[in-house]
Amino acid sequence: MAAKQKDFIPQPFEAIGTEPAALLFVDLKKDWIAVVNADAVKYELKAASGVKNNLKIERAADGKVSGQFESRLPPVTNAALETTITADTKRKVKVAVAQSNKLVNGLKTTATLEAELEKKTQVLKVAFDYKRANVATNVSVHLPIDGYVPTVSGNASTKNSVVFGAAKDNHEVSLGTEVDYLLAKSYIKAVNVAFVYKNTAPGGWQLSAYSRQTNAEDTTDPAKAVIKKDKHNCGLFVYQRFAKLIGNNAEVAAQLDYNLTKKSDNTVLSVATAFDVAADARLQLKVNTLNQVNVVFANKVNDATTIRAGLDISGDNASVTKGFLELSLSS
Repeated sequence: MAAKQKDFIPQPFEAIGTEPAALLFVDLKKDWIAVVNADAVKYELKAASGVKNNLKIERAADGKVSGQFESRLPPVTNAALETTITADTKRKVKVAVAQSNKLVNGLKTTATLEAELEKKTQVLKVAFDYKRANVATNVSVHLPIDGYVPTVSGNASTKNSVVFGAAKDNHEVSLGTEVDYLLAKSYIKAVNVAFVYKNTAPGGWQLSAYSRQTNAEDTTDPAKAVIKKDKHNCGLFVYQRFAKLIGNNAEVAAQLDYNLTKKSDNTVLSVATAFDVAADARLQLKVNTLNQVNVVFANKVNDATTIRAGLDISGDNASVTKGFLELSLSS
C-alpha cells in the first residue's frame, strides 16, 4: 500500500522567497532594502542546563559600537513554553514567551514585552501563528504601554498575513498577502503580495513575483492630513541551485525590480551567485545595473569559528563604499 502523501504546509509570508533574497543581499523584513552589515563579533554558548546564550558586538559604519546579549531558556515541557531574554547597550530590554501546539494543534502564540529605558517607552507585542494543510496565517498586534496599560494610540498597529499553498510531486506553489494597519490613525500602512513557484527536483528552480506598497500620512496641511502612496515596488526573482557550474554547491539568482513611484531610473536588474571555493570557504558575488558590486567571503576555520568579510564597490569610480568583518564563535 502506497504511503499517504504528507500535507503541504506553506511558509509564513515573511519567509517565502528567502533563498533568492539571501543571495541577493535583500532583507524581506525591511521591504526589499539591501541588507547593511557592520563589523561584528558573535559568541554562542550552550550550557549543560540547556540555556543557550548569544553575545553580539557590532561596530556600525559611523564608528559607534553596540552590543546585544540574548538568552534562550530551555523549554518548559509540560506547559510547552519557551522564554527568550534580550538586552543591548542601547538600553533596550526584551522578554518573549512562546507557546506552541498547546491550545490548538498548529498554533504558536508569542507575547513580547519590549522596554526602551532611555526613551522610557514600553511596547507589548502579541503574535499568533497558525499552520495547517495548505494554509499559514499570522496575526500580530503592537500596543504601546501607558501607565502599565496597553493602549491603542501612537504607533499601535496590527499586521495580518495569510499564505495559501499546494504541492504535487516536485512542484510547490504559494500565494500570500500581508496587510499592515495603523490602529491609532486608522489607515493601511502597507500591502504586500507574493507568489512563489518551486521545482523541488534535484537541480530544480524557483520563480517569485512580488508587489510591496507602503502608505504615509501627508501632514503638509495640518488641517487636512491625507494618506498617500509612499512607495510601491514590484518585480521578479529567479533562483536555481547547481551541483557543479562555476564551483561546488553553486547558487544563481536574479532580481528585476520596478519602482512605480519613480519617474526615471525606476528599473534595476541584479544578478548574484555563490559557490564553494574550497571545502570550508564560500564566495558570494552580486552586481546590478546601478554599477554596484557586492562581494562576501566566508571561511569556516573550524567547527567553532567562522569568519565573514564583505565589500560594497561602486563601479562608477571603482571605489569601496562599505566593508564589514564578522567573527562568529561557538562553544
